[in-house]
Amino acid sequence: MTPRQAGGLLVSGNDLFNGAIHHLALTWDSVTGEVEVYVDGTSIGTQTFATGSVATGGVFTLGQRIEDVGTADYQTAGEIFDGTIYEFRVYDDVRLQEQIRVDMVTPLDENNLPSDLINGYEFLITGGSPSGTDITGNDDLTVTIA
Repeated sequence: MTPRQAGGLLVSGNDLFNGAIHHLALTWDSVTGEVEVYVDGTSIGTQTFATGSVATGGVFTLGQRIEDVGTADYQTAGEIFDGTIYEFRVYDDVRLQEQIRVDMVTPLDENNLPSDLINGYEFLITGGSPSGTDITGNDDLTVTIA
């Protein structure tokens, strides 16, 4: 797996495609630009990227390698994640390793949501059709499942 931004390699050499279920978490500090990647609750690397805020109306893509937006290479065919994503969470702070490890084994409970959880999507496949529901009720992300 090789998460990238502007062609910069973040981490590589991790066998996430070995047939086992893995927990993948990524944190981004908007002030320092530090990105940290965790696999199964363990940090596997950090790198500094852009700082600032996420623009309103921006696109966050999960499961597809994205190159330079607006070019012919915007979405590279054949570089689509081939697997199942069960859940996707967005927090408004940088999660610590201990918090990530707790999240890894704790299902979302709509009656007991963390105060810093902005979105918590659970993805289901029923009758062959995928769907994503934001358990927080914020519904401020548009989720498209291909």
